[in-house]
Amino acid sequence: MNAAAKRKVLVVEDNDLNLKLFRDLLEAHDFEVIDTRWFYRSTIWWKRNLPIYSSSLDVSYPKSPG
Repeated sequence: MNAAAKRKVLVVEDNDLNLKLFRDLLEAHDFEVIDTRWFYRSTIWWKRNLPIYSSSLDVSYPKSPG
């Protein structure tokens, strides 16, 4: 799949090891990975860059509503 056709995935993760694991796994399956450690920054990016194929959010993220 060429770079223009890659599906985008937004990964929000505050743990460096988990972030690397997500990135490596998704890139191995030809996804374009956009990552951040900041929940609120991710919501702004997500709203500005729709459509996005998928998003992953750390379920125990401190100071976030979810």
